[in-house]
Amino acid sequence: MAKKSSAREMENIADFFISSNDKEEAPIQTLTEVAEDSGQAEEEFEVEEAVNVRKRIAYPDTENAQENIKRCLLKHLEEKYRIHRIELKKNSALEMPRSKKTTKEEVLILLKESPQG
Repeated sequence: MAKKSSAREMENIADFFISSNDKEEAPIQTLTEVAEDSGQAEEEFEVEEAVNVRKRIAYPDTENAQENIKRCLLKHLEEKYRIHRIELKKNSALEMPRSKKTTKEEVLILLKESPQG
């Protein structure tokens, strides 16, 4: 019997990943449903779910951009986000008769990982 339930689980998983025009779409089952279908008790397994969310917030280069970025940063800090890395850049140019000086500065502020041990 154990082989039949394992075969059925594999068929459910295969149906999910392999779609065919002849078949209807396979229903999506959670790990709990698969375990219950196979006769396992809930105490026999543990489910760990990891969700990664990545946001990219870009502001147009206007005269209000710096203030908008500051407000956005403070809002996220209030929502318990942690700063991991901040990159700052500054370009300046000084023009004098017969010479021109351009300066580019970069500042990187980041959290240094503490050694484990």
